[in-house]
Amino acid sequence: PFLSIQAEFDHLPLPDASLDIIIANAAFHYSTSYSETLSALKPLLRPSGQLIILDTPFYRDPRAGQQMAAARHAHFAQTYGRASDSLPLEDFLTEARLMALAAAGGWAYQLHWSQGRWRRLAQYWRGRLRHGRETAQFPLVIMQPC
Repeated sequence: PFLSIQAEFDHLPLPDASLDIIIANAAFHYSTSYSETLSALKPLLRPSGQLIILDTPFYRDPRAGQQMAAARHAHFAQTYGRASDSLPLEDFLTEARLMALAAAGGWAYQLHWSQGRWRRLAQYWRGRLRHGRETAQFPLVIMQPC
């Protein structure tokens, strides 16, 4: 059995050291502050626990992520007639940002890519040529408190 709750990332109503695993499936990039979210989740994990992040957009170049976010916000505003960014979301990750967050917050992490390095490189250049920016990758991120 497992407990299903609805709550905000940074305010989960759970006791410390109560979870073996936290899965952020297509959700982590909706955090308003990655460092605050990681700080809030870390105490909830048991010492051998893991935070699994999947389906969060990753970019090599943060400018590509910023362009994606701006395009998404513009599309939302055009479609619905109002801004979608009433909360300032993080929207995406880069490996450099993840490395800095892990170092600052006391996390170890592993990245698992669904495609090999050469396919990722080809996708990077295909996105640059077709869209003027790289397209997102979606690696599996496994984080553990250290």
